[in-house]
Amino acid sequence: METPLSNGKQKVRSAEVGTDILKALAELSPSTSLSRLAEHVQMPASKVHRYLQALIASGFAEQNTSTNHYGLGREALRVGLAALNGMDVLQVAALPLAELRDDLNETCFLAVWGNHGATVVRIEPAIRAVTVVTQLGSVLPLLSSSTGLVFSAYLPTRETIGLREQEV
Repeated sequence: METPLSNGKQKVRSAEVGTDILKALAELSPSTSLSRLAEHVQMPASKVHRYLQALIASGFAEQNTSTNHYGLGREALRVGLAALNGMDVLQVAALPLAELRDDLNETCFLAVWGNHGATVVRIEPAIRAVTVVTQLGSVLPLLSSSTGLVFSAYLPTRETIGLREQEV
C-alpha cells in the first residue's frame, strides 16, 4: 500500500514496516523474542511474525531454533558492511570531535587501531595557552595512555598481547 508524503512523493508502507522491524532487531541485538520485538515496534505479534518470515527468507533476519529468538541475518551484515565501506570515518567524526573540543575547551583527537597500536588520525586543537600536543600519525602507548587503555580494554587480548609485552 502506498501513502502520500508531504512532498508529493509516494512511500511504500510495507517497506517502512520492514525497515522498522530491522531497526528494532538492531536495537534489541543480539537476539530477542517475538513478543518483545512486537512490543518494541508497537505492532501485533502476528503482523511482526509475517514480516519476520519474509526477512528470514531474504536473509535479513534469522531465528535461533533452540531459543526461538530472532536476530539480524547475514544479508543485514552484508548491507551494513557495504555502508561502512563507503563511509569516510574522518569526515563523520569531524563535527562531533570539534563540538567536543568546544564543549570541553580541550584538545581532542581521534585514534584508530593500526599495525603498531592506537594511531592518531585527526586532531582538533583547543585554543589555550597550554595544550596537549600530539601529531597526526603518533602511536600512543598501550598501557600508559588513556587511549591505549581503552583499546586494551575492548580489543581481544590476541590483538594487544605483543604490545603489552613490549611495554612492560
